[in-house]
Amino acid sequence: MVAEPWHDLIVTMDDVTEEMYSMFLAEEEGAASNFAGMREAIESRELPDIYGGSS
Repeated sequence: MVAEPWHDLIVTMDDVTEEMYSMFLAEEEGAASNFAGMREAIESRELPDIYGGSS
C-alpha cells in the first residue's frame, strides 16, 4: 500500500467577518502558497492591479 502525500489547506479569510476569499491545497505552506492565496483573493474581489498589469 502506497501512502498518499500530505497537503496543507491554505485559506485566506477575513478574521472579523469570517468571509473566505481563497482555499486550495498546497504541498507545503510557505511564502509562495500564502502569496498565491492573496493573489486569488485580490483577483476574486476585482481590485485594481497596482503593480503594472492591465487596468
